[in-house]
Amino acid sequence: MTTPELERAVLVGGTGRSGTTIAGRVLHHHPALALTTPRELRFLTGKGGIIDTLGPLLPGGTPTESTPETLARRMRQRFYRWRKPSGIEEGLHRTVDPEVLEAAVNHYLAESPDDPIGAARRLVFDIIPSTLRKRPQCRWVDSTPTNAQRVQAMHELLPKAQVVHMMRDGRDVAVSFANQSFGPDDPLEALQMWGERMLRSFAEECQVPSDVVLRVDLADWVGADGVESLRSVCDFLGVDRDPAFETWFRENVTSEAMHPGRWRRDLTPDVAEELDRRYTQWCALLTEQYPQFPLPRAT
Repeated sequence: MTTPELERAVLVGGTGRSGTTIAGRVLHHHPALALTTPRELRFLTGKGGIIDTLGPLLPGGTPTESTPETLARRMRQRFYRWRKPSGIEEGLHRTVDPEVLEAAVNHYLAESPDDPIGAARRLVFDIIPSTLRKRPQCRWVDSTPTNAQRVQAMHELLPKAQVVHMMRDGRDVAVSFANQSFGPDDPLEALQMWGERMLRSFAEECQVPSDVVLRVDLADWVGADGVESLRSVCDFLGVDRDPAFETWFRENVTSEAMHPGRWRRDLTPDVAEELDRRYTQWCALLTEQYPQFPLPRAT
């Protein structure tokens, strides 16, 4: 795969628990797209990754203590192999041979002093083909949630990449987080995190051309009009509306699997009332600051 093709990444992002995993798996079933293995690369927009290391060299970046040497160490350690709360080992080790990783990291370290952004870009290009397994001809899809909060920097690093921002009713996001072994276990704290991440995502989207980001409401993917929403994603990415892809989508993306409105069912009435009150405040703030961006549909 050539460098121009590698640049045309599809970066799925969101607040966490907003549909990024579902979106990555859905897009993987399109014949022109392939989800990376692991599906969350993390070394791009994750904490201590490429974007953090480049810091103020990229738009929207901030000063950081991360250096090329610390990034190299993380590539060999934390990003290569990490353990999920379930105990399963995840990371680049699943598809990237140690020799490939070592060559890519050494190449990056050699070039970074003279061309830090170019070296980081080539590091991406050296790693990605291995993560696509038997579909190297496809555009690659990464579903790390923080992609939505680092849009400006990723647009500078990969100018031809496009971002699919998955959105979901913040009350359902909050309850979903509270039921996981990671993130806030208090739905009110989780809602605060949702609001802050939505603000950051919208602020980032204001700084890039309109054809870089597509906002997709998870609630629009279920029901009679779900395929129409899916087609809008295909049109945005410039890929065909594939009949087999749409058939798979109809059969596998269901309302039951997405638990819309679970905040009403899973919480006690008093907590649900307080969550709803705070959510209304967040929606008002988001609408006030970014009236051009529609909010997720209430569920």
